[in-house]
This record gives sequence, C-alpha cells and structure tokens, in this order.
Amino acid sequence: MKKTLRFNLLIGAAALTALALTGCGGSSSQTNLVAYLQVNTPPVSTDAKAQVHTPVGQSQFLSLKARPHVAGIPAISTVDIQAGTLDAWVVDASTATPKPFKLSSTPGEYEGIQLSRDGTVAVFTADDVLGYTQIFVAYIADFGNPIQVTTSESMDHYQAKFSPDETMITSSVYDYNTDAAELSIIPITANPVVIGTEKLIVPAGLEYAWTPSLTPGNTKVVFQGTVADATSAIYIMNVDGSGLIQLTNPTNTTWDWEPNLTVDGKTLSFTRLGITDGLGNGVNNIAVLSIAVESSTNPAKILTTDGFSWDSQFVKDYIIINDYNNTTGYDNIFKMSRGGTGMVALTSGPVETVWDWYSEYYY
Repeated sequence: MKKTLRFNLLIGAAALTALALTGCGGSSSQTNLVAYLQVNTPPVSTDAKAQVHTPVGQSQFLSLKARPHVAGIPAISTVDIQAGTLDAWVVDASTATPKPFKLSSTPGEYEGIQLSRDGTVAVFTADDVLGYTQIFVAYIADFGNPIQVTTSESMDHYQAKFSPDETMITSSVYDYNTDAAELSIIPITANPVVIGTEKLIVPAGLEYAWTPSLTPGNTKVVFQGTVADATSAIYIMNVDGSGLIQLTNPTNTTWDWEPNLTVDGKTLSFTRLGITDGLGNGVNNIAVLSIAVESSTNPAKILTTDGFSWDSQFVKDYIIINDYNNTTGYDNIFKMSRGGTGMVALTSGPVETVWDWYSEYYY
C-alpha cells in the first residue's frame, strides 16, 4: 500500500558523476550488514499478529492502480497502517548484541532497500516529487546524497536489487501505459557512474511478473509470476524472455512469492502463503529450494511455521527474515541459519521490513 508521506529527492543530472560505486563491479567480500526500513511512529494497533500480508497479484496491484497521479482511476478505500514515517537503518547480523544505526536523517516514502555485498552502497526505491517510485543508489557514508537511476513518469519501480556481480540492478515495474507488471534490468557501472538502458521483460503466458533476481553471469532471472490473478509461483527464464520454467508448484490454497537467490545462484528462498479466506489473506512462512537443477519437481523445505514470517534474503551465512516478535509485539528483523535454526531478533523497534511492496492492513 502506498503511504501518504513522500521522500522528496531533487537530484540533477550532474550528480551522476559524483558517486563511485565501489560496492559495484563484482567485489567478492561480503559483510554481515543488513539494511531495512522502520516505521518512525508506531501504528495505532501494536498487535502485529493482526497484520495481514496479501499477495501482490491481488491487493497491491489494485492499490497501485489507485495512485493519485493516475488520472481517471478512482481511489480504492484502504486503511494505511503506517501512521508515522519510514527511516532506513542498517544492522550487523553477526554481533552478539546487534546495534542498529540509522541511515536517513529525513524519513520518507521508501519502498525497499538492499546493500552491496561489501556494505558500502545501498540501492533503494523511494517516491520522487511527482509521486512516482524511482530507483536510487547511495553511499552508506553519504546516504543523504543519492543518485537517481530511473526517471520515468509512466512507471513505478519496486524491490530494486543488485545482480550477483553488482553490475546490474533488477526491479519490479508497474507500467501505467500498458497496465502491466514487468521485470526491469538496468546496467550500471562505476568510476564514473554510467547508467545503461533499461530493459523491460514481460514473460509470455503470465499475467503479472514481480521480484526479479539475476543468476550469476546475469543470463537468467528468477521471479514471481501469476496466472490470471489465480496462482502465484516462482519461475526462472533467460533474460531475453525465453526458456520459461516453473520452479514451485503452489496449490489453489497457497501462493509462492518474494524469491531471493544465494550468491552462487543454486538456492532460493521464498515466502509461501497459505490462503485462509476468499480474499487471498493467510499465513506466511519461509521456504528454501535447491535450483541446481531447474525443475518443478524439486522439493521445497519449509523453515518457519509460525505463519507470520516473510521477506527473506541471504546475507553471508544467514537467512534474514521479517517475523512477529512476541517480546516487542511488533514485526521485527530476525536472522536464522540456512537450515532454519537458531532464530535471533536483530531489531526491536516499531514495525520493520526489508521490502515494503505488499499491502498491509490492521483490523
């Protein structure tokens, strides 16, 4: 759901040469740092277990089409739980006592954030002054002076990620001209920064495509796809749109979404939603799947069982997730082993998220 507050970024074209992305270009080192977003002011309700996360193929697609800058489309009645504003934070997942530190001095309408492997550069999405969601990159040491990567006034970009070699940025796109959800790949190089031509991919046979991740070598893309707004599964295909293979087999009561890859591209984690009503609401758990062999017959392993976990990503030896924290009463950031054991809370603030592209409601 879109928030009402806006992160106003005015960035001139001359700024494109001001940032050398030392974290881009295939650095092999990897830190334990995790970037995330935090609600500045808690919602009215602090019962995070009342929070329902619905698949992007349903509620979020509708709320995207209700954006105020889209003429002729009526507003959709929704309840915005983000009573406050969002800040960007970073936490070290390896320390015995995690100590988060805030990146942003001015909170705003962020949509998602990810760090380079060496922890020096962030790629994130936020609304520009016209209300369109754009991609930005910035040094962690100079987070207040980002470079704007996209400038389109006909598309929103979400879930921006670096490719494994950090020479590409992938994202999910909603295109207002075509009324379609597409996958975006943008080349980016450093010293000086050069932003390449954006490539949009619409997989044949799928109604919506979201949350892309490139495999090593940038030859294939893993993503979430939906068919006729009915079933959401994880797919892989070549970057030219050919060779589509379905990797997961959800039922008519489950959705698979939010895929993220290990650096070697052999394992993916994703959120499996168990639908509990006719609106697509349900319980979320984290699953992992080996894709060393690309096939729909590979068995998925469910790692969490509480029904309130989502937004997974691999950071060095850990899987980082969002989950409900019984101690704080909020959704917080956790780490666990790649086998799903040893879950430890990394944060304790108000509602937090790594990505913020799904609809959120409090009842």
